[in-house]
Amino acid sequence: MRGAVVVVLSFLCLGVSPAAAQDLTPILQLPKALEDLKGAKADSAAAVSASQAAEQDAAPILKEHKLWEDQLAALKPKYDAYNKTDLPAYEGEVARYNPVADRHNATCPKVVSDNGQLARCQGEYAQLSAWKSRLDDHKGKLQQELAQLDKQRDPILKRSKELEDKFQPIKQRWDEANAKQQEAAKRIDALKARIAAAYQLCRALLLQPPQPDLSKDVGEALHLCASVPFDNADSSLPPLTDIRPPSGATTNQ
Repeated sequence: MRGAVVVVLSFLCLGVSPAAAQDLTPILQLPKALEDLKGAKADSAAAVSASQAAEQDAAPILKEHKLWEDQLAALKPKYDAYNKTDLPAYEGEVARYNPVADRHNATCPKVVSDNGQLARCQGEYAQLSAWKSRLDDHKGKLQQELAQLDKQRDPILKRSKELEDKFQPIKQRWDEANAKQQEAAKRIDALKARIAAAYQLCRALLLQPPQPDLSKDVGEALHLCASVPFDNADSSLPPLTDIRPPSGATTNQ
């Protein structure tokens, strides 16, 4: 039993240095993370530039389209008046005329032998003819009114459609640029999180007591911690100038 205790105590005394026990991968991957961050920022800037170019190309199209929309909106009250007032008034008059004409036709055959009936039918015919003439005039005016409205509206719709067709590929460019910008922003956030984690590991590593013998990975990590401009990668990370790397340490090769 005594020998076993000695072995255990000896193992505990050997221990493992804090630096060696840490996972230094985030620090050792800093060069790649920084290069990836540079690329992501470049992609974001390119996407912003493409988005702005699309917006500039779209601006005159949207401006002209708005002018046509305003003109189309100005026609709407006229169409509303036609559909809600003028046309219903004509249709109401026709609805009153038709049963009177039907009754006349039913009681006034083509051949009438009774003089009284003939006089009545002739009088009704004259009145219905005048009424029908007024209805035809009203219908003609409505058709002319609608034709004038359509004549104003149709070129507007045609030009608006041309502008919309012209705008679609520009909108697609903007959508694609916006999607790339969002994707780049996600990459930037993820890379900044990785760099921030490495930054915290660097602080912990630099604050450790000097070690007489350092592994190759620890030595490389210390060098990266001391040389990487963290504040250039993320302005929220202050420089590590307040911490000096362990001096006099040698690196095991």
